Amino acid sequence: MKIQKEEFNRMIFSRINNLINDYNLIKEDEKIAVALSGGKDSVLTLHALKNYQKFLDFDLIAISVDEGIEGYRSHGITSAINNAREMEVELIQKSFFGEENFTLD
Repeated sequence: MKIQKEEFNRMIFSRINNLINDYNLIKEDEKIAVALSGGKDSVLTLHALKNYQKFLDFDLIAISVDEGIEGYRSHGITSAINNAREMEVELIQKSFFGEENFTLD
C-alpha cells in the first residue's frame, strides 16, 4: 500500500494525539522537555508535541546535549538547532565538555 506524505503525516499525528489523550500524558500548563538529538525520532516528537499545542496549553522546550564524539554529533546538533528554530521552540544546548570538562571520546 502506498500512502501520500500528507496522509502519512495525518495518520502519525492522529495516533500520537490519541496516545497523549488516552493516557493523559500531558496536562494543561505543564512544561514538557524534549531531548532533541536531531535524529528522526526526536525531531518527529518535537513536531508532534508542537502540533499538540493546538489542542492543549502547555510549555514546550527542547534540550540538546553534545557528547563530544568527534565526527558524530555535528549534523544532529545542526538539525536540532534548525528544527527548534523552525518550530519556535526554545532550545537549551549543553555539552559534556562544557558541563563536566570531558567528552565521550
